[in-house]
Amino acid sequence: TCVNNFKVIRKWWAKDACGNTSDTLTQLITVHDDVKPVISADFDKTISLQCLKDIPAAPKPTASDNCNGDITPVYSEKGSGVACDSTITRKWVFADACGNTDSVTQVIKIKDNIKPILSGSAGNVTVACYKDIPAAAGLSATDNCTVKPAIYFSQKVLDSTCVNKLKVIRKWWAKDACGNTSDTLTQLITVCDNIKPVITANFYKIVYVQCQKDIPAVPSATATDNCTGNIQPVFSQKGIGNSCDSLVTRKWVFTDACGNKDSVMQLILIKDITAPVVTYKPADATIPCTSPVVFGNPTFSDNCGTIAVTYADRKEGTTCPFKYIRKWTAKDKCNNSVSVEQAITVSCCQGKFCTYTQGFYGNVNGLACTPSGTSLTAKQIMSAAVDAQAGDSVIFGLKATSKYFTLFLGDIANDNIFKMLPGGGTPLALKGYATFSKSNTWANVPLLTTTSNFGKINNVLLAQTMSMFFNMSVTPTLKTLTIEGDTLLTSKLTACGSNTASTTVNKYVLPPSVVIYLKSVGKANIAGLYELANMYLGGQTIPGVAIGDVSKAVDAINNGFDKCAVLVGWTKSSALTTLKVSNTTVSVNDPKAMEPIEEPKLNVTVFPNPYNDKLIFRFVAPVSGKVKLEVYNLLGQQIGQLNYGMVDKGTQHTIEYHVPVIHRDVLVYRLSVGELFKTGKAIHAKE
Repeated sequence: TCVNNFKVIRKWWAKDACGNTSDTLTQLITVHDDVKPVISADFDKTISLQCLKDIPAAPKPTASDNCNGDITPVYSEKGSGVACDSTITRKWVFADACGNTDSVTQVIKIKDNIKPILSGSAGNVTVACYKDIPAAAGLSATDNCTVKPAIYFSQKVLDSTCVNKLKVIRKWWAKDACGNTSDTLTQLITVCDNIKPVITANFYKIVYVQCQKDIPAVPSATATDNCTGNIQPVFSQKGIGNSCDSLVTRKWVFTDACGNKDSVMQLILIKDITAPVVTYKPADATIPCTSPVVFGNPTFSDNCGTIAVTYADRKEGTTCPFKYIRKWTAKDKCNNSVSVEQAITVSCCQGKFCTYTQGFYGNVNGLACTPSGTSLTAKQIMSAAVDAQAGDSVIFGLKATSKYFTLFLGDIANDNIFKMLPGGGTPLALKGYATFSKSNTWANVPLLTTTSNFGKINNVLLAQTMSMFFNMSVTPTLKTLTIEGDTLLTSKLTACGSNTASTTVNKYVLPPSVVIYLKSVGKANIAGLYELANMYLGGQTIPGVAIGDVSKAVDAINNGFDKCAVLVGWTKSSALTTLKVSNTTVSVNDPKAMEPIEEPKLNVTVFPNPYNDKLIFRFVAPVSGKVKLEVYNLLGQQIGQLNYGMVDKGTQHTIEYHVPVIHRDVLVYRLSVGELFKTGKAIHAKE
């Protein structure tokens, strides 16, 4: 039936030459191949794999046959299942020529059950802001079978209470082609904004002001938030109290998206504690006894505005001088107040005096009022005055110089006085002795000899001096009246014997040279002036004092209390502080009278000049007296004064003056010794 499965019958016979055939020898050879080929298959007959890519190449089993030798197999391969779970059966069948067969099988089981592996990391994170959530990590995965396994990602938000307060759960996993899933990588991102906004408020947190008008404008406050950026505040303003004492609270509240908040406040304390300011205060004043009391008008200002001004008047003193005081009170709306007073002192009328001019004394019918209120004729007054003198006579001039006029009581009794008065002419020194009864002496007065004016005194100083003599008799206290200035202020009485003066104040000016001289010799009263008039009539003079000035001074007194007046007071002109008069008495016959009198002079050395912080004044006192140093700035404002005290003439002194820091600039000084003074300028040595 096959090459190796058959029978062979062999026959042998012999045939001779003759054709004789021997018996046949039969040999039966049976060829029967029932031996399978012998397979050589040195490989795993069963293989378990994960991946298709791992399927090994088909091996090559061999087989040898007892008959045929090497046999080529019939190979078959059959698969079942799917790629991820399949079986491949490989089969090699070896058959010899006679159909004896044997086979070998290799079963490959393919099943991918290995999960992919993620590569990378994503640790848990806590951030403050949603914007700070990091980007999802870029992960990779490897798989035994799949070259690029699919990576899956999920993100879920949990516990969200605001945009910046939540939890984010991220998950990554990989899946291969066979559906094997890797372990899941989970990342927890906690977003927790618990940071308050940061406020920028560059303004005073507490402000003190006194007035509503001074409340500052609402400042600007800003804030930045770590998550939200710039934040708009909620602003509120609340006030308590009243306009004089109140509190304004300004509040800015900054809140971020998650309710984290911070605030800043500004407290404005409004309390007006400043009293109104006196911008002008009427100066205290002393007025004559007859002047009406007129108060000034002070002015005020207030830091906050409206002021109510009231005043109250009061009088102090039960006897003159009376002081009338007006007190103004300026009160603001908050009851802060300031008061200012002006005191006006009404001087006492300093005595009642009755004087008359030479015109009165030359009037034979003249009738005068006396301080007591009685009336007397001019003749009665003059008679009483002369009668009171020794020898019933009075001398005008100086016996020592033999220049005098003697008035006798008889000259009044026989009315010759009314020929002499009123006098006129220019003031002159008498040229010698004279009396009315001796006409040969009239030229020494002189007395006029003309028919119309026979016996009239043509020397006004003599006529005025006579009148002063009579006046001192009418009012005995006149002679002790102190001359306190060069302007006499008087007020006429409203009636004879009255103590009420009119409101009109009259001024009578005495030449300053006369007043200064009388003060220098300690005789600044009416008796001293009367004596000075007689000195000039007697031919003695004072350098710097003209005879006309003496005549004017006597006339001012005679007129000042004419027909009875009260003394209101004295005032001083600037001439009294600048005019210098010698107290040396010189006779007109003395040759020295024509020589210039060397006046004392104050010399002051000031150093260092320019100065740094102090000035030194050195001087020799040219006269005895009080020393005073006054220092002024260039605006004329006094910045310092030093009262050095009394010094004696001829003594040397040094004054050290420390200049206040704020006044170290160009200064003007005035150093006075007695009535002498020296002014100058000092310059600051600025660095």
